[in-house]
Formats: sequence, C-alpha cells, structure tokens
Amino acid sequence: YLGDAYFRSGKLDKAAEVVGEAIKAHPENRVAHLLSGSINQVRGNYEDSQRDLEKSLELAPNVEITKQFLGRTQRVQQFM
Repeated sequence: YLGDAYFRSGKLDKAAEVVGEAIKAHPENRVAHLLSGSINQVRGNYEDSQRDLEKSLELAPNVEITKQFLGRTQRVQQFM
C-alpha cells in the first residue's frame, strides 16, 4: 500500500495525499481510514484522527489495532 510506505518513511504529506485519494475512490476502505487516523495522530491532529479511526471501526468493529489507536487518540485529547 503506497500510503503506508510513505507513512513509514516519514513522508507524512505525501502519505496523507495518497490516502486521501484512496478514501475518495473507496470510502468503505477501512484500512485507508485507519492509516489516515494514524497519520493525523502523528501530526497532532487528534480530532481528525478520532474521526478517521471511528470511521474505520464503523466499517470493521472488531479490529483490535484500530481500537488501540482510537484509545490512544482519546487519551491524548483528555490532557489537552
């Protein structure tokens, strides 16, 4: 997945661009929403991260890693 490769290499702007295009093309892609949430989390955009991760969970409610990322995002927001 190209967006993930950019994300792992630290190219967050390019990762966000590619993932955004993937979500537009395939709005039911839970992995794209998970990755978008992760990108936003790293960038410190916690409200956007929460929105993306909640959408990913809506599409696939039993994915544990998404639940963990969402919990982390929510905890950070409590201290802001």
